[in-house]
Amino acid sequence: MGTVRRVDESAVIALSLAPALAVVGVLTWSVTKSNAHDGSVPNNVAGMRTRATKSSPEAWVRGHRAAVPAATSTMRLGVVLAVAALALSLGSLALPQIAVLALVVAIVGFVVVVGGCLYACLMADRAARGQTT
Repeated sequence: MGTVRRVDESAVIALSLAPALAVVGVLTWSVTKSNAHDGSVPNNVAGMRTRATKSSPEAWVRGHRAAVPAATSTMRLGVVLAVAALALSLGSLALPQIAVLALVVAIVGFVVVVGGCLYACLMADRAARGQTT
């Protein structure tokens, strides 16, 4: 009978976080991009919801258009870090020493995605207010 290998908890946590990280990044980009088109109106469900962006349909669209580059970068980084965390988690089955690294990458990924979302929201708010810098 073969030996049962114990999986490090860090790898399990990172393996659980990786898909969520990718989903949050992709959803941020998708919602921002879908609200950046003419005809979009402020809503109570999804988008960069600040007082300025909700002030009019024009401000809503202008704000989301300004946030698309930040949301795109956030999505790309989130997916790359999610894939890295997933690969490291699976790799830790063969090399247990990298399990903690997998968890660190997943946590850094969430910090990057949350920071990117906040930055995109700031860009949307500034654009909605008519500020260019």
